[in-house]
Amino acid sequence: MVPPGGIGFNDETKDSNVFQTHKEDLSASIFEFDNLVDSLNRAGVGVTLLRPSQFGPDSHFPNNWISTHAPGILVTYPMLSPTRRLERDAGVVQWILENYVVDKQLDYTHFELDHRYMEGTGSLVFDPTRPLVFACRSPRNDESLVRQIASELCCEAVIFDAKDEAGRPYYHTNVVLSLGSRLCVACLESFDASTADTLKEHRDVIAVSREQVHHFCGNILELESLFGHPVVAMSESAWSAFEPNQKALIESLAQPVVVSVPTIEAVGGGSVRCMIAENYLSRR
Repeated sequence: MVPPGGIGFNDETKDSNVFQTHKEDLSASIFEFDNLVDSLNRAGVGVTLLRPSQFGPDSHFPNNWISTHAPGILVTYPMLSPTRRLERDAGVVQWILENYVVDKQLDYTHFELDHRYMEGTGSLVFDPTRPLVFACRSPRNDESLVRQIASELCCEAVIFDAKDEAGRPYYHTNVVLSLGSRLCVACLESFDASTADTLKEHRDVIAVSREQVHHFCGNILELESLFGHPVVAMSESAWSAFEPNQKALIESLAQPVVVSVPTIEAVGGGSVRCMIAENYLSRR
């Protein structure tokens, strides 16, 4: 996780991210971030704080520029916003290489020169139980790059359209879909039938509405505690928008970690899931 050291409204991303809204007082963002870190630690989830050499307006969403995969794979991604590209920090990458076992690096950043983008685990939602990666078409998600990384990581790409009530593509897959070992939350009303069927064939699906998506119900993340217990991290906005029966099912599958992050959600258009880059690498 990366602290919101330079948090601000990013004009370069607002056209594709309708979740962004202007907010002048950003002072609460540090408290919101620290509260999430503390809450995850109390739930037994180990958190590593990364300190880049410079902070941008969206630096606290590191999952868009870097991801890790077992066994020993590190990926860096091409991003639409020139400001966001500055988040890719060579010092952070070097620290990872020095402290974790990385056998293979995949660097897609040069595709920015061709105006082709794929923004990490915002664009890509990997199924932890099957060799599948889900990706919705958007200005930030190049279909051919999705197929390329799927091939590199030995999985199959499921590419689909997902649009909001105004017919606009959702900017990232991870606002409409969350996949865990047992938990699946999806905005099925915005999916095509084939994609919905693929999700349903392996696990029960908590179907959320487009209205619930606006409260970041799809932007949640299942993690594993140091004791091997499933934990699902989400914002207070998301938890409050789930129906009682949906909350009960979530609680039966994982321990909810619920933290209020309204400032970060408003100014950045992303929530708790976007603030966490999972680490699947082994320590040296």
